[in-house]
Amino acid sequence: MVVDSNNPTYDSRNNCNAIIETATNKLVAGCVGTLIPDGVVTIGYSAFENCVGIDYLIFPKSVISIEGFALWGCSISCVYYEGSAEDWSKVDAVFDGNHLVAGYTNVYYYSETKPYEASLAWYYEDGIPTKWFEEYDGFIYEELDDSITILKYVGSSLEVYVPSDINGKSVTAIQYEAFKGLNINNLVIPNSIKRLDNYSLSYITFVDVITLSDGIEYIGRNTFYGSIINELNIPNSIEAGEGEEFAGMTVQDLYVGSGFTNYGGYLFAESDITNLRIKGTVDFISNNAFIYGSVENVYVNDINVWLNIELSWLVAGTELY
Repeated sequence: MVVDSNNPTYDSRNNCNAIIETATNKLVAGCVGTLIPDGVVTIGYSAFENCVGIDYLIFPKSVISIEGFALWGCSISCVYYEGSAEDWSKVDAVFDGNHLVAGYTNVYYYSETKPYEASLAWYYEDGIPTKWFEEYDGFIYEELDDSITILKYVGSSLEVYVPSDINGKSVTAIQYEAFKGLNINNLVIPNSIKRLDNYSLSYITFVDVITLSDGIEYIGRNTFYGSIINELNIPNSIEAGEGEEFAGMTVQDLYVGSGFTNYGGYLFAESDITNLRIKGTVDFISNNAFIYGSVENVYVNDINVWLNIELSWLVAGTELY
């Protein structure tokens, strides 16, 4: 795509393989092989609409606006932006969260060094844009020898289903603060997950249901801290709580699996629970398991379970059923 050098209105500067409106520095049409030159300030309306065959585009930091349908219907998997996330927040773009409405394309932000926290960051390696972290369907992950660890969720779905495998490898762990601060309706953790690290599901606001599937072997401290949850299901595979795993959360209905029989110190510290529903038996409850929190109702399958348990753990207002 080349504009005649004598054209008074448009140009294709620096052999960019695009049409640019000279006076406004607006890219009005692009195609496969377009290299957006520095100095372009606007990606015009429908500039890449229905353009198939483009894997990615690099947006220079000079871009300050992206008009509607700029990437609509094209095959772009991501946009590499040469500015920071803060710079991108100032771009006047038609987008929803982190995704351009046109094609739901992820935007990656430039960083010369690998960020400490997992993010949509990229750098140049031998002149080729390269991601610091791999991403699949909104999940930033780390690939180990034989397994996958979820580092962060950056997707926009309100119904979040953690994948059981990526690239043929089993997803086995969710890292520290991976889901921190999400505003979602539903979160499902698959059977493949063995480990939930500290604070991995913290500060999730107004989530309807969190389902932890059987297979989980370890839950870290303060995993759900600050989260507001309507329904939380603890799987049968969790046999005991050593302390603070479920601290600091607000839950309407907490279902405890049949394998969970020991309730250690500070297990539910600072948590406010409306209904605690215990599916199995109870062998031990620490006298400070619910300290600094509240539990309104505790339901068990057999009321006789309380005959063998010291009730010093009870907090004011708790009813046993």
